[in-house]
Amino acid sequence: MRALPALKAVLVSLWFLGFLFMLSAEAIFGEEDDLRDEHDEILKRIKDSSIDEPLELESSEENNHVHGEIYGLVEYGFDKFADAFKSASNWCEVIFLHPNVKACVAAELDNGSATLRVHMGSKHSQTLEEAMVMNLTFRMLARKDGYLETELAGEEGPYGTRNVRMEMEAIPSGKERTLLRFFYSLEIGGATRVTMDFYLSTVGGDKVGFSKTKDNDELVGGQRGMIERNVMRFYLALQAYLDTLDKPEGERLQARLERWFDLTNRYPEQLGELDRETYLSQKMRKMQEE
Repeated sequence: MRALPALKAVLVSLWFLGFLFMLSAEAIFGEEDDLRDEHDEILKRIKDSSIDEPLELESSEENNHVHGEIYGLVEYGFDKFADAFKSASNWCEVIFLHPNVKACVAAELDNGSATLRVHMGSKHSQTLEEAMVMNLTFRMLARKDGYLETELAGEEGPYGTRNVRMEMEAIPSGKERTLLRFFYSLEIGGATRVTMDFYLSTVGGDKVGFSKTKDNDELVGGQRGMIERNVMRFYLALQAYLDTLDKPEGERLQARLERWFDLTNRYPEQLGELDRETYLSQKMRKMQEE
């Protein structure tokens, strides 16, 4: 049983890739009219959501794919929202908030895309040499008046994952609000599934998500619960990033980390991992090491 903590660290790092990144090489979105046509219905579903955030969250598991989808409403105008998430370096700042990320470095490419080198590991303190590396490609798929679509994708992930992908699209919802859609998926190989199933049936058996099962109205667990926890972490990281943009540049990181922790601390059953002091000290130490 002493191997279980290490196993848990591996799986949490793996699942974070869900926090980052999705289905197949085929386009998931690309139809802005779909989001516009469904605008009023989406707002209604968000209003009726049982989650204490302005969002609707769904997940599914089929064959070797697990995916989560979120519709969220943020209290920022579209132009400010689009400017905040138009570059790979900005995405790195968002990604760094996750407790399993030790560092994120962005580099622009000649073809207009960019790469993100994400160092991931245990939620506990680790050196960059001990962390695993995930390479992602960032692309701006669309940026025009009233519509934004971005993509982060990697063909291979650690521990047997494949075709990890994240896409986000957004449209205005009035003058001071933005409606976003986020879809994230990964493909799980056979060996990884065995390891994951073992963890979820032992020490991870009490981990839950946010939506409820249809049969007994309990919170979902298993791989759907895993996906939902990371979808929520991602949404709250976006919120924390936006909430601290007006801070002086030298104060943003500290403010952003504190804001992210406070937001996630609203959901201790799903997202409680580290205490505040440990989370903040580990993150600030990693920034000083870079």
